Amino acid sequence: MQKGILFIFCFILSIQTQATDTCKAMIQANFSAPNVCVGSEAQYTNTSASDPNQSNYSWSFGDGNFSSQRQPRHAYDSANFYIVWLKVELKNGCIDSIFKVINIKPLPTTCNFDIIPDTSTSVTSYKFLPTGGPLTGLSYTWLTGDGNTITTSANAANYTYSKTGKYCVTMIATTDSGCKCSFTKCLTLSSNLEVSLSFDNRINISPVPSNGVFTIKLDANANSSKLVEIYNSIGVLVKTLTFEGNNANIDLSTYTNGVYMARVIADNRVATKQIILNN
Repeated sequence: MQKGILFIFCFILSIQTQATDTCKAMIQANFSAPNVCVGSEAQYTNTSASDPNQSNYSWSFGDGNFSSQRQPRHAYDSANFYIVWLKVELKNGCIDSIFKVINIKPLPTTCNFDIIPDTSTSVTSYKFLPTGGPLTGLSYTWLTGDGNTITTSANAANYTYSKTGKYCVTMIATTDSGCKCSFTKCLTLSSNLEVSLSFDNRINISPVPSNGVFTIKLDANANSSKLVEIYNSIGVLVKTLTFEGNNANIDLSTYTNGVYMARVIADNRVATKQIILNN
C-alpha cells in the first residue's frame, strides 16, 4: 500500500516537473521601463518571451493603479521609488511574473516667478525672480516674449526691453536630473509710464534707518491714488499699500531687519527709494 502511494506521488511530481519545464519553454515574463519625471508617462516595453495571441497581461504600477494592456503607459503623481509587477498568463494556464523598481523623479519646486521693475536701470528694465521653493540645483530658461532667450543658473534674470508693448514671459526651470516645469506671466510697458529724476526727488521716506515705521511724503501733484510696493533684498514683493493725499506711513515692524526697496507709483510715474529696517 505504501509503495503504491509513493509511486503515485512520484508520478504526480514528475508530471508537475514536466509541466513546469514546459511552461518555462513557453513563457518568460520581462519588461523595461524608463525612470521619468512626475507627470510624464512612462512607456513600459513588454519584452516577455511568449505568444502575444495566447497571453494575458496583468500590470501593477506600485501606486494603486493597474493595466491589462500589453504595452501600457502610466504617469505618476508624486516622486518616489515604485515596485512594478508584470504577470503573464498563457491560455493553457502557464504563469510567469517579474518585478522591477523604477525611480520617479521630482519636478522643480520653483515653478513660479515674480516680475519686478528695475527702475534704477531703465523704465523698460525688469528682474525675473523665481519663487516657490529652493533655487539650488536648478537652471532657468527665460523666453522674454520679444523673441529673445536668457539662460541662467542664478536666482534671477535681468532684462531690458527695447520698446513699449505687451510681453508674455515664460520661465522654464530644469533640475539636474532633467525634470522641467514652466510658468508664463505677461506684462505691459506703456509709453505713459516714466521715471524721472524730478519725480524721484519729490519723494521722501524717513527716517532711514527706522525701527519699524517709515513715513512717505510726496511733494508732487498726483490726482490718483498712490501705490507703494515694498520689496526685500532679493526682490520679492512683501507688502503693498495704497493711500490718498501726499502722506502715508509704512509699518514694517514685524519684518526682518535689512535693506528694502520702496516703489512708489502715482499718475503713471514711478520712483524707487531704498529703506533700511533696524528694529
